[in-house]
Amino acid sequence: MKKYIVPIIAIISCLCITIGYVTHLHRNYEAQKVAWNTIAQETFREALLAEVNKRLEILISHYRSEEAGALPTKRSLPDSVQIMSRGYGSRWYKLDKKRFERQLIEGGSVNSAISALIDEYPYSVDALKHRWDSLLNRKLRATTAIRYVLTDLGEYRDTTFANRDYFVYPIDSSLVSYIGYRCEAEFIGCVHYPSLWGACSPLNWALLLLPVLLLALILIYYPQISAAIRRRFIKKEIVHVADAPIERAKVYQLPDGMLFDVMAHSIRKGNETFKLSPQSVVLLKLFLRNPDRKVSVEEMNRELWEGKAAKGRMEVAVSRFRAELKKASPHLKVDYLNGVYQLKMPHFIEENTLVSNGK
Repeated sequence: MKKYIVPIIAIISCLCITIGYVTHLHRNYEAQKVAWNTIAQETFREALLAEVNKRLEILISHYRSEEAGALPTKRSLPDSVQIMSRGYGSRWYKLDKKRFERQLIEGGSVNSAISALIDEYPYSVDALKHRWDSLLNRKLRATTAIRYVLTDLGEYRDTTFANRDYFVYPIDSSLVSYIGYRCEAEFIGCVHYPSLWGACSPLNWALLLLPVLLLALILIYYPQISAAIRRRFIKKEIVHVADAPIERAKVYQLPDGMLFDVMAHSIRKGNETFKLSPQSVVLLKLFLRNPDRKVSVEEMNRELWEGKAAKGRMEVAVSRFRAELKKASPHLKVDYLNGVYQLKMPHFIEENTLVSNGK
């Protein structure tokens, strides 16, 4: 289980960093949308005013428009207004106070004149959208759509769209404005901003993918990293075989890059770990401490069993010891001759003249 601790910690850390950074990006994105909504509203109003100004340039001397009572203002609005037109004569029209709050033009006389003009010179919703896009795209990236509802002096409604499909999707910002009192034009503009991921800059993407990349590298190269860390931290504790005997040594450096870790009861070779039984740990320490790696039967018996073990019991212990060493390296061998066991390792096998008798 211990070997999985570092990868698990790395995965959890990567998730925490990624979630934290995504949360930070989302908060910034929501703050940006507030600023974008202000820009969208300003440009929408600017585009509408440009269309109104075009119509105010039209001569309206052949129209006569009157209102009942005082002209409506933002502070005072009558319940109805009387408008005289060429097509419908003089008629009274009720005013919607909620709509009046969103009137583009505050002046009552101007709105009356515009009401007369709209009936004969309707707005082009496509031209309005083109003007809005040209103003908006100078400041931010967004997709726009407009719904234009015209209620004429006969109180008939006609609805046209620019980019109608975008009214189906969730709208990031909806803008509503009205022009005229009767023969009334209602404009609803909707804005779709880039998604959170679409709004991310290359730097944002780099910072977002960096923890994932680091995690992948850690998982791929973890064995090598782990081995390097172990070598660094246990370097001072390693005792080379040539420096033995050292009674309190915790780690011995064996041939072929192997490490005998006394405390962990194991032999490490690269990324592999070979466990040793407690008796094998005692035997290996005993061999490493003795000159020429030789241990007599009496010394082995005294070290393991205080001199009370039978011969068969020692042979079983040595047989297990040989099998455990063979798993770590075929070059580690234990030979027996004339009551003496000897541990043979690659760098001195040829120098030793003991011959195994099969024990």
